[in-house]
Amino acid sequence: MPAHAGLPNLIVRETARALAEGRPGRVKGAWRWAGRVVALISIGLVGVVGPILVIWQGGWDTPAGQTMAWALLLVPLMALGNLRGAALRGLKQIVAGQLPEFVLRPGFFLLFVGGGAFLWRDGLSASDAMALHVLASLLAFGIGAWLLWRHVPESVRRTTPEIEARGWLWSSTTFALMAGFSVVNNQAGTVILGLFETPDAVGRYRVAVQVAALAAFGLQAINMVVAPRFAELWAKGKKGASAEAGYKQCPGGAGF
Repeated sequence: MPAHAGLPNLIVRETARALAEGRPGRVKGAWRWAGRVVALISIGLVGVVGPILVIWQGGWDTPAGQTMAWALLLVPLMALGNLRGAALRGLKQIVAGQLPEFVLRPGFFLLFVGGGAFLWRDGLSASDAMALHVLASLLAFGIGAWLLWRHVPESVRRTTPEIEARGWLWSSTTFALMAGFSVVNNQAGTVILGLFETPDAVGRYRVAVQVAALAAFGLQAINMVVAPRFAELWAKGKKGASAEAGYKQCPGGAGF
């Protein structure tokens, strides 16, 4: 969560708005600036906080410490992957923006875990599973990078980046606070339960929570589609069109 700091939502907005305004340089600048910020924060988290977390879990010689060490490698992969997906959604490539992180990565992971459970005689340990998660994330990240390269408009490729760091920093802080409170609300139960119960009990609880989250799937799917469109319409000054678009997107024509 701290690694991307609300930047994916900023990238969706800035990409859609800048393209609507005919400013491809702003799109390229936003992508480059956000990528640098995420890379620096990720390196700082892994390099500074990472060793503390591994030691806190018992050190590299313990299964928990090894699992934590592998998990730290996911921080830059997932943060940069979220940025890439946000850029694709800003380009109105909704399916391509969701495919690597929400289909390919979990799909590769399930495939690797299933194959590992079949091939490993003694079964998979937690650190083995986390290492396979890193491998799945690497493959999904590579495919996602190719999808973004394929869909980047030629005007964005050839332009000079325009960077407005101060305004973007302020906006990303607001987005980060909103996303952070959402994460706290979603994860607090798991963390609190972990203080009193065993990892097995926490794992079963987490599975139940994830299944229950399917109830909000429709709303999340709609938000992914309408967010870049709202940003584009707002940039063009079509506020009435934005309201009408939101009205039509809701089931039965019901407004927000």
